[in-house]
Amino acid sequence: MTNCANTWGHYYDQYYESIDTELQGVAKYVSVRATTDALITTVYNSDADLFSINKSQNGGMSQLVFMFEAENAPSILMDALDDVVVIVDRDVHKLHMYDYAGTNHRSHYLNYMGSIDGLHVLPDGNCALLSDGYWNCVTKLSVKLDIFGMETIWVCEDIPKPTGISSDKYGLIYVGSEHSSIYILSPQGVFDS
Repeated sequence: MTNCANTWGHYYDQYYESIDTELQGVAKYVSVRATTDALITTVYNSDADLFSINKSQNGGMSQLVFMFEAENAPSILMDALDDVVVIVDRDVHKLHMYDYAGTNHRSHYLNYMGSIDGLHVLPDGNCALLSDGYWNCVTKLSVKLDIFGMETIWVCEDIPKPTGISSDKYGLIYVGSEHSSIYILSPQGVFDS
């Protein structure tokens, strides 16, 4: 049996070595996500005002997948699955979806949201959950890389200052809040207050 902590520690060590060598200290680590077969990382390079998406597989060195320009050096959220990377630019309220080649791309504005404090892409890759600490709600959106457009499926209100979001294999959704509480929502966005 593989020791996961040692395996991921190995990935991190190699990843940071590649940052130090290639970007010489100008990179800022932003986020990391483990998929079923890879470690996906997002790095912000302040000198070039660019974000890079990197992928490590099978314990190998991190390889650059693609880069995109930053809009006003934003604060971003990132989540990834085996075939898609979803990035939310919180400064301009914009959601981006990319394939790993960086060739297929969709963008959607989220201007109706007050603040975007959490992002989670559901395992089917067709829906994203966003938490909004200003309006105290969680929104489930239908977002697909191969179809232009975005649809709100449901909004769960009255969650005080929601932040991080996750889900389990049964479809239950877990929402952390700034008030040290975890709210459990059904797949339909319902919780008992």
